[in-house]
Amino acid sequence: MAKMRTGCNGKRRRAPIEGGARASRRIFALAVSVLLACAATALAPAFGGAAGSAVPEEMSFQGYLTVDGVPLEGTALVGFAIYAAETGGAALWTQAESEIEVAEGLYTAVLRSLGGLSFDAACWLEVTVDGEPLAPRYPLLSVPYALRASLAERVAPGGVDGAAVLDGSLTAADIATPIVSSISGVTHHGGDIALVAGDNVTIVPDAAGQTITISAADGAGGDVTDVIGGAGLTAIDSQGPRVTLAVGAGPGIAVSAEAVGLAAPYLAGSAFDARFVNENQAGSITTAMIVPNIVSSISGVTNDGGNITLRAGENVAIAPDNTTNTITISASHDG
Repeated sequence: MAKMRTGCNGKRRRAPIEGGARASRRIFALAVSVLLACAATALAPAFGGAAGSAVPEEMSFQGYLTVDGVPLEGTALVGFAIYAAETGGAALWTQAESEIEVAEGLYTAVLRSLGGLSFDAACWLEVTVDGEPLAPRYPLLSVPYALRASLAERVAPGGVDGAAVLDGSLTAADIATPIVSSISGVTHHGGDIALVAGDNVTIVPDAAGQTITISAADGAGGDVTDVIGGAGLTAIDSQGPRVTLAVGAGPGIAVSAEAVGLAAPYLAGSAFDARFVNENQAGSITTAMIVPNIVSSISGVTNDGGNITLRAGENVAIAPDNTTNTITISASHDG
């Protein structure tokens, strides 16, 4: 039966070893190198971001095989699996057996496609040779550099200050507390925007209450020094303290305490004389009211609002021309 002599924990497993002290020293050195390679590489895929994409998701592994105490020489079918428990359980990751070259019992394998493992909890590596699992499983242990990488991944509380943050690298989405980037389109990157009070405005900032009170004067402090009445208005006591504006009564205007309107004769229509036209009053418009002059009849013939037709008798021709505003009447002579 084949026996493996080393794993990612760096501990040598007891098994018949031939070759004396020289062989023991070789296996010990191999174990230390495997510990560093396995632990440092195993933690690398746990990092995210751009740095994580540059780290290979693979791990180098070396082992030692003997058959009846004799180092194996040739090839062997070797497979690997990672578990979350020292015994039993379902495999978190597997790599099918493949033929690997073995020289003087030593072999090297690459564990591939480890990106699906976070390595944030204890894991054990199981090796199979020719379909036979080798027991016990080997715990994956950290080395000092890998422990430091684990701390950097989690970032110690208070371990990042302003000097560690790249200027211009943070956006509004990175900040948990909502921020204001501008006020009415005014910006001041990293500084304060001052609100300036204009005329009759008071601004009171309260940092403790996180409020800014903006007030405007009510205008009660001003004085009216004079009031001038315009056309039709009379100002009484124009310099105050109380001013009264009165509408002057004129022809046809009636002024009361509450309204300004037409005087009664005009409102009733009795005040209108021949200069005015009453609606629906027959004959109320005279020729004197119409500009320009008009013709009211032709040869005594009238047609109020209509047309008078000229008819041609014998030997007479009538030619109206609306364009030139003329009517030509001609007579013909026979023999």
